[in-house]
Amino acid sequence: MSILTVEPGQRSPELGLLGENRKRPAPTARQALAVSHVPLAISGTVWWLFFMAYWIPEFHNFPGGDFLLTQLSPLAAPGITTQGNPVVALQVDRSGAMAAYLLLAALAIPPLTRTRYWLARLSLMVISYAAVVAVVVSVLGILVRGQVQQTVLGLIGLVVWLVTALVTSWRSLWVDVNTLPIRPKRALWLLPVYVLFVPAPLAVGRWLFSPELRDAAVSVLDSGLTLRWAALLTPISLPLYLSGVMVGVLAACLYAYVPPRWPGTRRRTPIFFAAAALVTLLITSTIASAAAPGRVERLATASPADDVSFSCGHWVNDEMPGEPARTLIVTGARCDRATSYAGYRRTGGSPLDGSLLPIRANQPDETPITSRYVAALYDDIVVMATTTRLDARPNGLVAVRLSDGGRAWSFTCADHRPFGLRFAGGDDPADPAAGRITRVGEPDSINVACDSGSSRLDPTTGVPVAG
Repeated sequence: MSILTVEPGQRSPELGLLGENRKRPAPTARQALAVSHVPLAISGTVWWLFFMAYWIPEFHNFPGGDFLLTQLSPLAAPGITTQGNPVVALQVDRSGAMAAYLLLAALAIPPLTRTRYWLARLSLMVISYAAVVAVVVSVLGILVRGQVQQTVLGLIGLVVWLVTALVTSWRSLWVDVNTLPIRPKRALWLLPVYVLFVPAPLAVGRWLFSPELRDAAVSVLDSGLTLRWAALLTPISLPLYLSGVMVGVLAACLYAYVPPRWPGTRRRTPIFFAAAALVTLLITSTIASAAAPGRVERLATASPADDVSFSCGHWVNDEMPGEPARTLIVTGARCDRATSYAGYRRTGGSPLDGSLLPIRANQPDETPITSRYVAALYDDIVVMATTTRLDARPNGLVAVRLSDGGRAWSFTCADHRPFGLRFAGGDDPADPAAGRITRVGEPDSINVACDSGSSRLDPTTGVPVAG
């Protein structure tokens, strides 16, 4: 039997299990809120990247863009980001339901961590538990499909999202709600960042007020460096951008006005800014919505010849009712590349095996041809004289189709010697200076005079014809 003796003036020790009465200090309000915005920063950033990539496809092929979006795809939800449409290949046949839940949960966590209602605070545990399930399902799906290397950044984001959400939920259970600060004013710095980062409000403007411009932009993405911006570099983009800015201002006013309000803030201030933003939004959105269909119609049906920079020559057939204009444009540093368009949409292209410009041609009777380039249009065929010689005399004929930019036929004299030529018939007006002269009763043809003799070529097939 043990005997405990206590000396006078000393307090007897308390008996019990080791650490039974040890109390862990409750988390401070600062600790509870320290990482509460991390899940929203992760999901919100990914949402914005995919949102802008979808609504402004002109930027989608930016160097490294596909790699970054593919890496972050586990955190992207096509259903609420891109109207259910995949932006990268890994999103095909994937609903993104787990990522959608994480985004909605990330929006709920910050306000719930500041609420003084315990029932609402307890819901953080439910949200975090469901987030664990969502992350586990997402990770297992990536493992099963063997996409770990393609989505490393996304996996890291999922882990950080989950850890910070769990930490926030656990700390929020023990914090003294009376010490919680009000919503920070510093969050409003996001508004000038949003305004200055032009693609963000422009994407919002397209989404809300002219979604048809997005489809028009997609149709011209493969139309060359100049025309791929045809749906963006237009006066309509300014009211669309301003509309998106006003939507951001309204969101900021809502954030400033909803309770709990900041001490010392006048109640009328957010309402004043919101009213001004709403009036501006009505004006700019009306202008953009009214002008967008006309721009879409132009991109679908008009010829892009005037918008292509540094072109060497072009031919347009816009006389087909109900059909977009068909255009053939020659470009390149050596004027040796022909590209065809239906409206502003590229339909094909082919090399010319020679240069359209500069050229010094003569007719078969040695009459000089003084036009800038030597060519003629025959229905769907453009026949062009090209040269590979230092003296710029023509030594090749190339026929290219307007419809698909493909080569119909080509012709050269023996040993690629220079020749004289004359165009008869065709759809272009007669012009002796351009070598287009049609004699009475003469069919559509190209008269070529080589050193070995003259030939008359069918403009459709390039086959010599009698006459």
